[in-house]
Amino acid sequence: MRNLPQLMRRPVTTERLDASIGSKMAYGAGAVVSGVGMLKIAGLELTEHQLMFGLLLVTGVALQLVVLGMALEVRGQLLATGDRSR
Repeated sequence: MRNLPQLMRRPVTTERLDASIGSKMAYGAGAVVSGVGMLKIAGLELTEHQLMFGLLLVTGVALQLVVLGMALEVRGQLLATGDRSR
């Protein structure tokens, strides 16, 4: 029981693996949000303005997830080269 705090401080994965998994999950979430959002919006009876606004909002969220994936991918590449200054 005394070793529990030590055990909880041990890392389970590397930062590089975390960045790699996070980038793949962000890319996947962007694709899912885009697809499901477009299907949901298409099924609603909306005016032209509401439809355009909804599509812009879904696209904005999907693009934010893609940018997050790109940032995590760059972070993983920096960790792979050993550059920890950024």
